[in-house]
Amino acid sequence: MLTPQSDRAPVRIEGSSDAERYRNTLDRWKAASERQIVALEAADWDTFGEALTYKDELLAAWAREGVELATLEKAAGAATRREWGGLVAAIGELDAKAADIIQRVMAELRGSLRQFEFERRVMRSYQSLPDQVTPSYHDKKY
Repeated sequence: MLTPQSDRAPVRIEGSSDAERYRNTLDRWKAASERQIVALEAADWDTFGEALTYKDELLAAWAREGVELATLEKAAGAATRREWGGLVAAIGELDAKAADIIQRVMAELRGSLRQFEFERRVMRSYQSLPDQVTPSYHDKKY
């Protein structure tokens, strides 16, 4: 069965135990976040979208696992919880970096849109001037 957002087979989480599958999920999520940042820095919107789609598919795969995370964390040893915590913290840092890049891109886009709107208003004003005020063909040419 293909996933609704892609023509790939559904993501499968591998591992022999719930703890292994959770770690695998975190690793894959972290890798997808890293791909998102690289894509944002390169303004590669297709790759960014693919990484987002992959994260959606990964969430769906984790939901299919039916693992109760609170129970899993209680059963895990301290070292395992620290390892998971490290991955979660790294993912949080990557998400913060991605959010920062997105904010910068949005600010640049807003600036470009304001400039475009200004230029459009100027052109409308210019086009609405009477013919005797607008430059002649000769003026435009030189």
